[in-house]
Amino acid sequence: DDDDDDDYKLEGLTLSTTLSSGRLVEMVPNGSELPLKKHNLDEYVEWVKQMRMKESSLQFDALRRGIREVVPPSIFSLLTWQELELKVCGNPQITVEDIRVQCRFDGISRSEKIIDYLFTVLGRFSSRDLSQFLRFVTGRKRLPAPVSIRRGVQDENALPKSATCVNTLFLPPYQSAQALETKLRYAIYHCVSIDNDTAPR
Repeated sequence: DDDDDDDYKLEGLTLSTTLSSGRLVEMVPNGSELPLKKHNLDEYVEWVKQMRMKESSLQFDALRRGIREVVPPSIFSLLTWQELELKVCGNPQITVEDIRVQCRFDGISRSEKIIDYLFTVLGRFSSRDLSQFLRFVTGRKRLPAPVSIRRGVQDENALPKSATCVNTLFLPPYQSAQALETKLRYAIYHCVSIDNDTAPR
């Protein structure tokens, strides 16, 4: 009956909840000591939902203030959230042609064999590999990210190096696409310390 429903307690639950930070909040004073009952379940669920939705409001406010320091607020009304994400985070869909368009060649001609080898290898890469390649060279996994290509050490046994501070890839003179692919794959997955540009990368 209704009296039984009113007295029915939901085992282990009280009029409180724990936020992502680990902080305990109470729905009512001393709520952590009061059992949740069936008659106030709907109210409790709504309260918990609101608490969880608002628990990061201070951080989001700080993020909004920071963005408004560099982007005029009036711009936001002109963009969808998808367009804003693209401008802030870059495009997660990467193709070899996208990377080719971003490339500059410093002290090396785009017609040289090593450049042909590079784009042959990148054409074999999966989307994940291309993202990892961008991270190795630029420190970010999405486009747009301009890439500069220069000659590396004159040792075909050496690994490619990168300087993420200037988005530059240094290529040794590999004698085949296969040799370049072997070295580049190793480098992009095993040499990714972006905090030490002077070390082999």
